[in-house]
Amino acid sequence: MQLFRYISIVLLVTVIGFYIYQNSPHYQIIKGDVFGTSYKVKIRTDRKNRVLKYKIKEKLQQINQSMSVFEEGSEVSEINRENKGKKIKLSQSMRTVLRAAKKVYEQSNGAFDPTLAPVIDLWGFGPHRQVHIPNDKVLKN
Repeated sequence: MQLFRYISIVLLVTVIGFYIYQNSPHYQIIKGDVFGTSYKVKIRTDRKNRVLKYKIKEKLQQINQSMSVFEEGSEVSEINRENKGKKIKLSQSMRTVLRAAKKVYEQSNGAFDPTLAPVIDLWGFGPHRQVHIPNDKVLKN
């Protein structure tokens, strides 16, 4: 009788677990590397979409090619190289990002500053990776 009781409990727990699993949302997880780091996209779906994985990776790589300071040919690298006032033809995506950056700059009263490339390079966090602590004279300029 005791054995029947244990078997009944195990069967009940198994049935409940199976029911919960069948009625819980399923997710597709897409992972990869870009921007010098990794990404993970979790999508709630009942079916696996193999094309979506490649579309996500392709879009992220396009963004990286356009907006990474570590890519010599990117738009942002071109912006950083050119002299102030020189006109540069920009993609619609870059114009959208720069407009948003300007808006955040204004809303934060300058706390967010997208023009920090010289400071980032100075401290060694940019693409040139010359790590050093600048002296007071350099910092004042």
